Amino acid sequence: MKILFFDLENATSKGGAKICEFGYVVTDGSFSVTERGNYIINPNIRHDEWDWYVVRKVLTRKKNEYTKQPTFKDFYPQIRDLILSAYYVVGHSLDGDAKAINGECTRYDLPAIDYDYLDERDVFLLFTDTKQQRSVANILVDLGVEGDTTEHDAEADAYNTMIGFRAMLERSGLSLEDFCRRYAAAKGRSENYRVILQGKKNKTRRHRSRAHHGERTEKPASPRNGNA
Repeated sequence: MKILFFDLENATSKGGAKICEFGYVVTDGSFSVTERGNYIINPNIRHDEWDWYVVRKVLTRKKNEYTKQPTFKDFYPQIRDLILSAYYVVGHSLDGDAKAINGECTRYDLPAIDYDYLDERDVFLLFTDTKQQRSVANILVDLGVEGDTTEHDAEADAYNTMIGFRAMLERSGLSLEDFCRRYAAAKGRSENYRVILQGKKNKTRRHRSRAHHGERTEKPASPRNGNA
């Protein structure tokens, strides 16, 4: 079984997010890392379109390290294959990342990537029975586990998403399949260039107490496909 954790960094959100990093970690069903990396991407935007706060305060690389790289179109086959070959796809605040990928696919006239995913941020809300959304780093603090100390690097954030997700799974005492089924309210889907929440946000609020106390939610979080 292959599990994909991924995270993005964006050069700007003007006119839709423009991706400059696609970080990923691939594990097996036991959460042993089998592959990890970070595609550094030229966002292909004008100089004045860059979000300069992001450039100066958020991104871990200088602007010219991105602009000398290939564009999203060149990385599309690798990104598509990573997503479509995974049994489960997990990310933090993945609704926004899925929308960013759809936007880039539209911009470059590329086929849509259709997949189901679990949002670790919403899993954490259910797991801890809280209303307070937490960052990737703060989830690790709250769970008392250590991860990669690099912030705002897409690969490090993908790795830390995996660490937090694994910690919640281990503490639940459930199998991976039962854990994903219990927290199905954190599920979303990207299909035909659209992110379909399937009532995810309302379900997260409505079923927080039920899921926390072990009751089964209505719809299990099925994997994207049958590949193991």
